[in-house]
Parts: sequence; C-alpha cells; structure tokens
Amino acid sequence: MDALTAVVAGGGTVTGGPAAPLDRSAVAAFARQARAADVSAFAVCAAGAPTHPGPELEAAAVLADVVPGAAISLSHEIGSAGLRERENATAVNAALGDWAAHLATEAARALRSAGLTAPLFFARDDGGLVSAEYFRCYPVIATVPTTACAARGAAAAAGAGRALVVDAGARAVRCLAVVDGEPERAVRPGPGPLAVPVHLGSPDIHEYDSRQAEPEDLARFVARQRERAADTELVYTGGGAELIGAPGAGADLRTRCLTDAARFAASSICRVDHEQFVVVAGRAEFEQRLAAVRDHALSRVVAAGAAPDTAHIESISHAPVAYLPAGVHRVTVRAAGRPAAGVPA
Repeated sequence: MDALTAVVAGGGTVTGGPAAPLDRSAVAAFARQARAADVSAFAVCAAGAPTHPGPELEAAAVLADVVPGAAISLSHEIGSAGLRERENATAVNAALGDWAAHLATEAARALRSAGLTAPLFFARDDGGLVSAEYFRCYPVIATVPTTACAARGAAAAAGAGRALVVDAGARAVRCLAVVDGEPERAVRPGPGPLAVPVHLGSPDIHEYDSRQAEPEDLARFVARQRERAADTELVYTGGGAELIGAPGAGADLRTRCLTDAARFAASSICRVDHEQFVVVAGRAEFEQRLAAVRDHALSRVVAAGAAPDTAHIESISHAPVAYLPAGVHRVTVRAAGRPAAGVPA
C-alpha cells in the first residue's frame, strides 16, 4: 500500500488544554502533495484528541478545502483513548475506505437485482449491526464479524444464556464466551484488521490453528478455555467439531454445521460504544459533561442506523484517571437501538 505521512505542529493535552496551535500551512502543503499523488483518503490523529478534538477538526477542514471529496478519518471518532491504538485504528479505517465503499455498492446492487427492497445493514465485529452508510465511514469496526455472529447464533439455537461457543472450522478452532446474547469483549488491545493492534471493544476470541494439530491438542485447547469460563455451557458449532470431541448428545450442546442458519445470526440491534475523556472542576460540571457524552452516543447510534425513537443508553461507566491530575475522567457509554426501516438499498 502506498502512503504519504506528515507530522505537523498542533494538538492538545490529555487534560483538555491546547499543547500547540495547528500549523495550517503545513497541513495545506501536505494536502497539496497528496492531491498531486492522487491520494484522497486521510487519517488524522492528534495528541490529546479524546479531550481536545479541535486540532483534528481544523486539520480536516483544511484537507477538505484542498482535496475536495476527500475521505477523512478522525481519531477522536474512532479509536480508544490510548494513542498507539487510536492511531492504528484511524489509519486502518482510512485504508479500508475504498474496500468498504465497493462492498456496500455491490451489496446494494445485488439486493436491487434480486428485487429486494430492504435497507442494507452490515454486521459489526461484535455481531451487532450498522447501516451501510455508517459502514462506509467506519469500516474498521466491521471486518471480521463471522465468529461473533456464529457464537451468538449457536448460543441462541442451544438456548444457553451463558455459553462458551467452540467454532471448529477447517483452518482454526475459535472459542468465544457469550453471556445473555452478548459476546465477551476483550479488555486489552489485540490484533485487528491487517493484524494491526487496535482496541475497539472487539470480542475476546481465543484461536488455535487446527491445520497441523492433532485432535488431542485441540481437545486440550478447548479444556483450557473451559477453565476460564467454568460457569458456562459448552456449545459446539462448525464442521470440524467431531475432531475435537464434540458429543452427539448429553450435557454438552451442539449445533450441526458451519452452514447452519446460526452462522449468520447477527443481533438485530444497532450499537455504538463511545469513550471520551472529560475534564471538569466540580460535580455540577461533571453531570453536564456526562449528559453531553450521553447525547453524543445517542446521536452516533442513530447515525449507525437505529430508529431514533428506539435509541437508548445501554450502559455508562466513568472513573477518574489515576495517572492524571484531579478532574480528568474516562467515560464510556454504550448506546443501542432497533434498526430503522430506512430507505431501500
């Protein structure tokens, strides 16, 4: 992949203040260089953006002015608060833009050719849904949804509220815990699209390469996974399940094959997770900022395809950041809603 990069002055601090004014001239010069090289996708990542997004927005305005029609990914809209993972997620998102646009266009064309008038949604990596337009803007969150969809569907088909789903394919065995229909999420950053480390709240999938492994090796792998999820029912799915000792009946549960309908059971929920640092001087200001973060999460989930009258806050958590001065809080909000009927694809 060919790419151009530039580092310019500008950005903020994690406590919300400006670190240096943006060098607009340097951004414009880089934009002209990119335009000459026929580059129209940009990833913008500024220091301190989770608390001070102004420099990123300012840089985006300059890029859009010099390169009309540019596709611009901004880190404060995409990644977690950590700088490296935020940079990675933003760069990968920009790189996937053309692929996502092509996929969405071709999928919409296929629906129309088949005479289907339903709106088009894509499965997120956690098995939820986003609209085609949201997918075009943020493809990094919807590149490998197969395992999460398979796990959701297998747990639902087995009637298991808490399940450790073993997805045994031809190339790999993947284990994923599902609790009340929701895949367990990774706590730490992990490999994302193109094997680049990101932290986007993806499912906590444990994988074992089964191509050279003996059945006993795979069975031991599943046993180790069972230890970390001892209070769950064990559910097998996939064409290779017999090779790792999946029972035909008994206490353990089984769905039959990779092509089962369970394989495609994305949750019929649009969902977004929004993480933001807020800097406040007191309780009253904190409540105001918290309300603003909630409102932003609700607007994002509607943009992702949820019907406005169904959009709601599923969870909200906040905590002071121990390694920063008093008044800096990390806020994480999850908003969800039923998919809107929308406009046919």
